[in-house]
Amino acid sequence: MTIEINLLPKKPKKNYMLITVIGITYGVAMVILIAGIFYYQALQREQAFLRANIQTVQQLQEIASLQELAMPETQQLEKTVSYLEEGYVSSVLVLDQFIAQLPEGGQFLNYQYNEGGTVQITAQFSSQNETASYLHHLNRLPFVNNVMINDVRAEGATGTDGETGTERFVASYSIAFQEEQAKLLDESNLTDEEGNE
Repeated sequence: MTIEINLLPKKPKKNYMLITVIGITYGVAMVILIAGIFYYQALQREQAFLRANIQTVQQLQEIASLQELAMPETQQLEKTVSYLEEGYVSSVLVLDQFIAQLPEGGQFLNYQYNEGGTVQITAQFSSQNETASYLHHLNRLPFVNNVMINDVRAEGATGTDGETGTERFVASYSIAFQEEQAKLLDESNLTDEEGNE
């Protein structure tokens, strides 16, 4: 039989309880620290999101207030546009009516449309009768109030050999017309009247 003799002193048993408590405390502290970091980051993101929403709402409020301020201007502009459209007289249609009345040998040299329903026309004709005929036809237009011949002058054309050629007559007319009736002119009236002549 063998006998064992232990000459070494007996080692005291280590207390693992203290290490375990410190380890658990350290682990819990680390978990709490990590959870706190994640919670802090979540709060930061939420705060940034709320700031962005606040800025967006403020910008929308500014835009809405600007639109409210612009509304009266827009309404004023719309009223102005509708007023101008109501008062619009098509100078092209009026000119077409005046051209339709020209005799065969007549041609416009100058046409000046003034607001208030007045027109200045300078036209050239091959005879004096055509100047009077044009005056008569202008007076027959339903929207014309008054037509006056300002002046008529004869211009002689000289040929290549120095001889005088055909005489042309240049007449200047002042025409006053009713804008309200001229507004009623449209393309269909023009074509009907031109077809009747």
